[in-house]
Amino acid sequence: MTAAILDTSLIATWLKLKNRTGLNLFELLPNIMQYALVPQQVVCEIEAYAPLGERPEHLRRFLDEVGTAETSFFRLCTTFDNIVLEEIKTLPRVDGGEAEALAQSSKVAVNWILIDDKRCLPALKKRFLDTDFHNSLVVLYILAQAQLLPNSEKTFSDLNIVYNYSAKQKTQALQMANEWLLR
Repeated sequence: MTAAILDTSLIATWLKLKNRTGLNLFELLPNIMQYALVPQQVVCEIEAYAPLGERPEHLRRFLDEVGTAETSFFRLCTTFDNIVLEEIKTLPRVDGGEAEALAQSSKVAVNWILIDDKRCLPALKKRFLDTDFHNSLVVLYILAQAQLLPNSEKTFSDLNIVYNYSAKQKTQALQMANEWLLR
């Protein structure tokens, strides 16, 4: 099993999917990975997205699960390389959460980044050749092939409404999921 770093865009997609379907992908993630790191900046972006008094229960529960203990599945990560962070901030369309996730990746040796933001990916993929960038679609394919995704056909349909994927992206995601499962 591998570990991953979560970006705000993926978390937002999963929260929207939860609102549509009731499916909590955060609960399924421990079945396919060792743990997930959540950058401090990502937590700040989520908190700004939904202030404390306005947070839905599933968002509040997710934030409550982000802990600092080594035994937590969702682990707050504040360790990052400042030089890398400043360099990443200069890349086009990269926000603070993405920059911190990648600066952490280089410092803590976790090279699986879960991200749904299509705008910044070309610049990030050029700069971080040894990093695996995966979106919600890849994670859903992994869960489906591992027979962990309930009602997968409806879930994929709902995901496509929340975040419209092209046929090419679906093919690439399925290929990435197959490669991950073969590891």
